[in-house]
Amino acid sequence: SSEIKAAIESLKTILDFSKKKDRIKIDLSLVRGLDYYTGIIYEAVVEEPKIGSLSGGGRYDNLIGIFTGNKIPAVGGSIGVERLIDTGLELGIFKKEKKTYSKVGIVYTKDVDVKKVWEIADYLRSKGINTFIPFEGYSGILDGVKDLDKRGIQFALIIGKKEIEEGKLTLQNLLTRERQVVKLEEIDKIVKG
Repeated sequence: SSEIKAAIESLKTILDFSKKKDRIKIDLSLVRGLDYYTGIIYEAVVEEPKIGSLSGGGRYDNLIGIFTGNKIPAVGGSIGVERLIDTGLELGIFKKEKKTYSKVGIVYTKDVDVKKVWEIADYLRSKGINTFIPFEGYSGILDGVKDLDKRGIQFALIIGKKEIEEGKLTLQNLLTRERQVVKLEEIDKIVKG
């Protein structure tokens, strides 16, 4: 049809103006949301990693009218933010950094009195040490240490019933894996040292 020929000529003209012709691929079999696209459609992809389209869109003459009752032709597109971030991480464009303001995280088991945990956290905070407390105790010490490590917290303060009874706590540096038994009053010097 003459309409298709005119569209192809228009597409050729646009491609002639493009400075990156080698990066544009025309695929007449591409289909996106048949219900509302009425003209040209596009997808933006990367060759590696094969993650699918990062962006897509096209022309739709009737979509806005469905919601407003007025025929308003338009073009639009969307970006898959999660795919964009995943691609950037995989290609090394973005760096995944562990960032947290907490210097110490408290690991306590469910059998420990939460009031005591909060008292210890308040003490550390009064000394200027940003302290993370989980919403509830961990099922085990190892689970707690792994969680704090994942959060990027440098020190794990391990509090169990035995530690509270003896007045001594276990402080583990999650960077060096070094553990030491300390009194609460000693933590300030170690963490800030």
